[in-house]
Amino acid sequence: MRVFLAFLASLLLALPASALLVDVEPDNNLFLTAPTGIVRQATPVADVGVFELTESDVDFVKIEGLVAGDIVNIMTTPMLEPFDFPDTDLALVDAFGFEIAFNDDLGDSLGSALQVLIEEDGDYFARVAGFDPEFDTGPYALTISIVPIPEPGTALLLGGGLLAVAGLRRRARA
Repeated sequence: MRVFLAFLASLLLALPASALLVDVEPDNNLFLTAPTGIVRQATPVADVGVFELTESDVDFVKIEGLVAGDIVNIMTTPMLEPFDFPDTDLALVDAFGFEIAFNDDLGDSLGSALQVLIEEDGDYFARVAGFDPEFDTGPYALTISIVPIPEPGTALLLGGGLLAVAGLRRRARA
């Protein structure tokens, strides 16, 4: 019975987590991208997947339902040892394909990373391509996380709780 309850508890804890991001080919066209990706939730959410860049490939991953004020973090990590290949270019684009943010290299790494404060509600896409589309091929890990703005009800509950704690501390000092 304990094993069953432990399994059930771990299953319930895992439910908020999304499935792994999946590379769907061909996905070189933003408007033909399969609806795989990550969906905004009321709590922070993150997902990761291993993708493969082929010659002249561009990978798009949908990021659904973002709200102005959300923070999106996107990172690519080269997977070919010594983990510096393929050299990736990373961008966040809106639903019309307009580039919102771009990064080529992260420090000494040939991986890329973005942290973007979303200014308008909507769906967005992570766009990954090789720096040299014919040469930079191979596997890379893609990580996407969304930190949502607190919904008004959540912010109100948090504020009320903080006020209650402050009131208790004041009363305890008196």
